[in-house]
Amino acid sequence: MKRQTSLHGAWVTPRQYAQLFQLSEQGLANARSRERRTGRRDPNAPIWRKFGRSVRYLVPEDLLGPAARADRNDVKERTVRLL
Repeated sequence: MKRQTSLHGAWVTPRQYAQLFQLSEQGLANARSRERRTGRRDPNAPIWRKFGRSVRYLVPEDLLGPAARADRNDVKERTVRLL
């Protein structure tokens, strides 16, 4: 059974992710390379995506600070008002 992952949160650069979680950027690159080579994602590896040529990592919503969550809710409210 495939585990569902919520993709709510903030997308950050590899440098920002490495600083937040005290990891090395090279370690993150190695994990991406391993995932591409094997075709499988390690369940303990961070979630990443490519947007054009840029790589971004997901910081889950529950790990974001209250200010970031407030900004996200404000964007949702403005979007709803526009519709």
